[in-house]
Amino acid sequence: MALRRLLILCLASAWLSGCSGTIGADDFEPVDDAGLDAGGDDAGDLRDGGDLEDAGIADAAADARDAGADEAQPDGGDAGGDPSPERCPPLSGDPPVHGCLEAGWTVFTAGHLLLLDAPSMASAGTDFILQLTPQGEVIQTVVGPGSGILGMRDAVLDPSSGHLLYSVSEWTSQIFEIREVDATGNLLHTYPMPAGMGGGDIAMAFDQLGTLHVAYDNAIFRKPAGESALTRWLDLPEGQGLGEIDLDRRGNIYLTDPHVTESVMRMSPDGSLCTLAGPEEGLNSPYGLTVLPNDEIFVTSINPDGHACRIFKIDAGGGVSLYADDVAPAGSSMRGLDVDAAGQLYATSEGFQPALLRIDSDGSHEVVAGDAQGLIRPARVVSVSTPYPCE
Repeated sequence: MALRRLLILCLASAWLSGCSGTIGADDFEPVDDAGLDAGGDDAGDLRDGGDLEDAGIADAAADARDAGADEAQPDGGDAGGDPSPERCPPLSGDPPVHGCLEAGWTVFTAGHLLLLDAPSMASAGTDFILQLTPQGEVIQTVVGPGSGILGMRDAVLDPSSGHLLYSVSEWTSQIFEIREVDATGNLLHTYPMPAGMGGGDIAMAFDQLGTLHVAYDNAIFRKPAGESALTRWLDLPEGQGLGEIDLDRRGNIYLTDPHVTESVMRMSPDGSLCTLAGPEEGLNSPYGLTVLPNDEIFVTSINPDGHACRIFKIDAGGGVSLYADDVAPAGSSMRGLDVDAAGQLYATSEGFQPALLRIDSDGSHEVVAGDAQGLIRPARVVSVSTPYPCE
């Protein structure tokens, strides 16, 4: 019963967190004994920010609200008082220079956008991937809803092959794998995650050498270019969750997970972990992130006053500034962020107003795609440009 109550409190707390607190289907599967069927209406209500009382956890929600102030840890630690990892030192020196890939490295049109839409997270249909122009025109459906895929989580472009990789975490069928497709959506390879682990979301990023980095469960896995299997590389410290990952040109990995920590973490190639930015800098449930060639980082957050989505920029020295405010309304989730070759930022917004957004340097934003393109729950955006920081 204690474990069951803890799980229910976690679900209620995540729902109450607002913008970035949207929870994927994988977060609901382990709590079947609490009466939340993974594909049922109650789970869908929670994913959509529905009525907590209808889902049977109104009391837990009230407990979470009442306990919130007491359990808050100003240093980013957990409720038990464990401190966060030490603060990251500023990056120093010029990073290695990596050239951008030449034209023709991928059959996807340079400058276009690949959009992963995951309605299955809200029990609202099967998932799909679109190819769009920067103006929002749909060029093609790369992977259609007719494929019957549930549990899409992340998408990246392979700089070695130019193919698209997307991850699937589907609890009902216990499918946790990465799939590689060509520009027409034909399945080329499947990379299953190691058996015997706890399951969960699968986040991916490529480095400048074409090595695929995968965050899954409690570890980071790698697949060098040309190899056919993932190997376990680094273990994560106990308590560090996995939301999104990206890499800089020095090989550092950046991590978020709004359900576990209020901070953006940096992991060096030797496995050491440090806190890059957190609540002290105004971050609140940081989730989506992307790293720029100059080592600047964009990260999504929520405004604690009103819970609208906002985007922060972190510079190479660790300085944090608000880049764009009120980008998406309260109750939304912004997990997808990417920049194109010119540095233009794009973001996905899930929730009440599903959209693909273009964010300008003055903080203004506009909708690139939405209802007119059939978006339901846009979760990831990939710019067809070199899929790692380059110059």
